[in-house]
Amino acid sequence: MKPEFDYGFLSNYATVENGKLTAVGASFTFIQVPTIPFTFPISLAGRVRAAANVDEVMLRVEVIPPESQTGDTGMRRPYGLNFATGLRPGPNARPYNGKVGLLFSLSLQLPIFAVGLYRFNIHLEDELVRTLAFEAELQPSQEQ
Repeated sequence: MKPEFDYGFLSNYATVENGKLTAVGASFTFIQVPTIPFTFPISLAGRVRAAANVDEVMLRVEVIPPESQTGDTGMRRPYGLNFATGLRPGPNARPYNGKVGLLFSLSLQLPIFAVGLYRFNIHLEDELVRTLAFEAELQPSQEQ
């Protein structure tokens, strides 16, 4: 059985403990930041379904921000982040119908250098299976 991406979401916080996924502030599609640059705490979490006898499923995530203006030079500098890990059934994994659910969470402090669309490309075994994204915008000024 080829591993299948079951679901995934972006959240303010997520963790996997004792075979359960806990998330806070999940499934947003935009954020407002007070200033640029800004560091935003974010988590990507989800579940992959695989054969019950699987040893490991490779998960890779590319974080792709919009191009960002840098200082007074006018240079455009894109940046990207890549994370890879092997998902393995944990001690609390319970096979069902010949399959097992592999829960995951990835938490990071994401640099927000520009307004625009930030994408998380999710790959299983080197195949792009899902893109999750959010739009970053500046908070409206509170001056009156």
